[in-house]
Amino acid sequence: KTPVTVEDLEALLVQKNEEFFDPENPDNRMNVVLRLDRDLTVQQMVNVMEIGANLGIRMVLATDKSR
Repeated sequence: KTPVTVEDLEALLVQKNEEFFDPENPDNRMNVVLRLDRDLTVQQMVNVMEIGANLGIRMVLATDKSR
């Protein structure tokens, strides 16, 4: 629920992923809900999701029909 710039995203995800990781349950992965700015291009969205994929983080895109 905290806005993050693309430039800061990877470092933040690495930090959070390290905090989340449980060596006793290595198959447990962090989940991230993406609430992206509506002005992002599809390529920018893919770039964001690719960061998560490279870190082994599940990412889900949230939508808001009221906007």
